[in-house]
Amino acid sequence: MLDVCRFYTIAALAAGDERLQQITSELGNNRRPILWSEVAIVVGFLVLAPLIAWVAFRRFGTSEPPEPSSNPRGLFNELCDGHELGRDERDFLEQLAKRAKLEPAARIFLEPDSLTAGGAADLRPAQRLMLAALNVKLFGGQPLPTANRFAESPS
Repeated sequence: MLDVCRFYTIAALAAGDERLQQITSELGNNRRPILWSEVAIVVGFLVLAPLIAWVAFRRFGTSEPPEPSSNPRGLFNELCDGHELGRDERDFLEQLAKRAKLEPAARIFLEPDSLTAGGAADLRPAQRLMLAALNVKLFGGQPLPTANRFAESPS
């Protein structure tokens, strides 16, 4: 029985070898020059296929929002952008947050009392005006806890 299996295996390999030689000779006899249009089609496909795949994955890839990152500085900047604060107002808010020892600085948006907690009594008149304007922008003009102190202090 093993002799029969071995005979069929050798016959199949020999037939495959003959078929391979036949295909090789047919390909060798049928040579023609490659046209530039054929090359352009292949190159175009190699360039366009990944580009189309990239666009499709960007458009239809994932519908889940990206994970929020823990970036306190980025949060402060986003809140400033949301309230349309200018560069001077941002710097002033950051200065007030440092005086009040708020970490992260974005907490100043949650705590109106923190605007005056960091030693607002020693502010210059221009800074007091900016503080009042920020109070209106951020908290809708709620009276600050130390507003009376500002009115009594000399300018």
